[in-house]
Amino acid sequence: MKDVSNSAIDRQRAGSAPLRDLLTILPTLTTLSDGSIDFAAIDAEILQKLAAYADSAMRTTHQGISAIGLLLAQVDSSALSSAVEPRGSISAVGWLLADLGEVLLHLYQLSVTCRLHIADYAP
Repeated sequence: MKDVSNSAIDRQRAGSAPLRDLLTILPTLTTLSDGSIDFAAIDAEILQKLAAYADSAMRTTHQGISAIGLLLAQVDSSALSSAVEPRGSISAVGWLLADLGEVLLHLYQLSVTCRLHIADYAP
């Protein structure tokens, strides 16, 4: 298994921030009257970039979820001090992971839809 911490450090050093990059490009996209992305109206190069950002954000999110899972698996509940509220913390982490799981589904759908619209594109 790849060391998650090293890949995160490498990304930080390279100045990469996949979620930030994706969130930066989203407001610039053409949308339909219902607010959804008008993929047919967007230049193929932009769709290619958007798909790459979505893929990168998926990898980052997967690695983060995996790292959180590994950390939680190592927690010895008997060693927690009374200063830490484990129930509240575990619940908050659970809600975060649930939301991130939803984000992953949308990122995947975004990436696939972009790639379908540029299937015949050759730069």
